[in-house]
Amino acid sequence: MLAESKAGDEFLVLGARGGEDISRKTYRSFYKNFNQRRIERKVKMKIIMNIEIRKKIGQYYENLPKTKIRYLQQHTLAPIVIFPTAVAIVQWKEEPSLFLLKGSLVKESFTQFFEELWNIAKE
Repeated sequence: MLAESKAGDEFLVLGARGGEDISRKTYRSFYKNFNQRRIERKVKMKIIMNIEIRKKIGQYYENLPKTKIRYLQQHTLAPIVIFPTAVAIVQWKEEPSLFLLKGSLVKESFTQFFEELWNIAKE
């Protein structure tokens, strides 16, 4: 999805969490690489994250360019990532899996749900 994105696009992440179910090294290296490439491509990202991991993970994202973050008291185990053309539901385990949903109505429905939560989430 990153390769298909262009400058000015925005990713919306709902339910970001710590990745405790897989190797922290794998998780961190994946996201460090992903965010570096995203920022180079000038792709924005808004994240709604569990407030309990603010100190552990949130501070990293708070300092990234082209990134906005808010917090909710929630415990989502499978984050949802809304891309410009699709929605991904990610299961972080030893064998990560991703369910990709395409369709403008699906994407718009998840975007509206994200925006409602964004408005009640705390900075």
